[in-house]
Amino acid sequence: MQHTVGKISKQWSGLVREYFTAADNFGITFPMDLDVKMKACMIGALFLIVSCYDTTGHGLELPYASFFKIKF
Repeated sequence: MQHTVGKISKQWSGLVREYFTAADNFGITFPMDLDVKMKACMIGALFLIVSCYDTTGHGLELPYASFFKIKF
């Protein structure tokens, strides 16, 4: 059973900024009436993604992604 509680996505910041900097912008959306613990879990997942995001252009480097069944 799969249930979507929110969305974490990489935001496009424009051609010049994407090409000349290694900075990335991520966005998070979830319903305002979502449980506080689920909001905290979503924010924690966002921090995990940001800390594991590879800025060399190879995408995400999560060695245990298949173990935790994380889909991107």
